[in-house]
Amino acid sequence: NSGVENVTAKMEEWLQTVLNKVHEFRKGLLPENSGLKKEDCPPICVLRGDRSDTEFGFVLRSTTNNAGTGLVDLKEGITHLRGDGRVALEDAVPPSDIPVLRIVTNDREHSQVLNDVENVTMLLDLMLSKKM
Repeated sequence: NSGVENVTAKMEEWLQTVLNKVHEFRKGLLPENSGLKKEDCPPICVLRGDRSDTEFGFVLRSTTNNAGTGLVDLKEGITHLRGDGRVALEDAVPPSDIPVLRIVTNDREHSQVLNDVENVTMLLDLMLSKKM
């Protein structure tokens, strides 16, 4: 429950602006095929959390008076994937063509994933051993 009783047009416009910016940011994180060879990639490891169902998808409700537009339902019809409560497991890894030395999954929620000192140390040691 967001605690918002009435969603105004200005609020919806603001949300759409934020979503557009987040989308552009996310696209910027996805590497384009630049011809980078696997051996030229720095050592990468992933530490991710599998603690709870994580909100992943929302329903877009159509409106009766505005054909072609819709409202995002933030209360019902939300789909979930396993993750740390903020990031789904599948989104916590780089694209498949980026080599990863090791993926470690712990049982912590998002703000606690990096407090897994044992695994952080192990992954840092692994990356440092692969660095030239």
